[in-house]
Amino acid sequence: MHNTKGHISEVTTGTWHPTDRNVCVTAGTDSTLRIWDINNPRSQREVIVHKSRAAGSAGRTRMTAVAWASPMQGGNNLLVAAALDGTLVMWDGEGSYSRPAAEVRDAHRPDTWTSGLDVSADGRLVVTRGGDNSIKTWDTRKFKQPIATISHPSTSSQYTTTNIVFSPNSSSILTGSETGHLHILNPATLRPELVTPVTPGSPLVSVLWHPKLNQIITGSGNGETHVLYNPNTSSNGAKTVMSRAPKRRHIDDDPNFTTDLTQGISNDAIIVPGGTAPSSTSFASRHPTVGLTQSGRSRDPRRPQVPAQTPFSKNNPDEEYVRKEIPLSSLRDEDPREALLKYADKAKNDPLFTNAWKTTQPKTIYAELSDGEEDGPDKKKQKQ
Repeated sequence: MHNTKGHISEVTTGTWHPTDRNVCVTAGTDSTLRIWDINNPRSQREVIVHKSRAAGSAGRTRMTAVAWASPMQGGNNLLVAAALDGTLVMWDGEGSYSRPAAEVRDAHRPDTWTSGLDVSADGRLVVTRGGDNSIKTWDTRKFKQPIATISHPSTSSQYTTTNIVFSPNSSSILTGSETGHLHILNPATLRPELVTPVTPGSPLVSVLWHPKLNQIITGSGNGETHVLYNPNTSSNGAKTVMSRAPKRRHIDDDPNFTTDLTQGISNDAIIVPGGTAPSSTSFASRHPTVGLTQSGRSRDPRRPQVPAQTPFSKNNPDEEYVRKEIPLSSLRDEDPREALLKYADKAKNDPLFTNAWKTTQPKTIYAELSDGEEDGPDKKKQKQ
């Protein structure tokens, strides 16, 4: 594992270094964490091999989550990862990575996917959301037993990227639920301080609290992304969009000039070009622009686009028109070799470019074979 230039199996997750934006770490199912420098993308900078102690694992397991603690608020630079065997491992963020600084076996139930992992801003708390329907907080200074544990249904079996995060000031913990609600938890007790519906009926998979915009972005299993903001404390982002004046309605947005196709269309509503149906003919004659956009295109995607008529597309020019109106059009039917041979005699009798050297041009003299060279010069050399 130490000699390979990258993961040899699936990469499960990754995260950036909290202060150095040129460094990131990835976790894979090959039981390794690999630290990368974007200035050297062909090979990792460090390889951290996690040796599993679970029975029957042969020392290897899948790494399911990884988080890199930020030392910006005075905490330690830590690298924390979770494995499929239920282990929670912590290393010093600056190395050495040969041995972990702390390790908790059976932090979550083995063979369950612990997808959510985050470290507080001061580097003292670690929160994990496991596939065993539980959320736990850990103290990095006493990394043996969880501080608090609550039951929370997991969605990692269906969505392996389900996460859990601290707020920017670590005063709250955010995560989603299988019912589509956003849960804001107290870090000390893990009790919900606020539960708000975002996508009811569809699991809330990922959540992010942006530190600069002060807005919460969520992603759900139905493919929707929602942004939650505070009109007083948020800045830019969704607040800027919502503060703009409403868009002016276009004539194409008027439902009176559009056709509702959600319930299908009847035979009477089908307009056939050149048709004899009285309803279509009379309606089309009275409303020639209904069903068309401002540019003249049809709103019905099943109706082909009629190309615009131009002066050149109204009729096709015949052969006589091309011969008279287009210069040098007769060259298409002429053989270029015969056209050049017409000037062969003229060029020989009255040379235009080589006439000045006509009298002084030397005569070409070709060598003749002597009596001893009847067989040719090459055969003569072979005889000698």
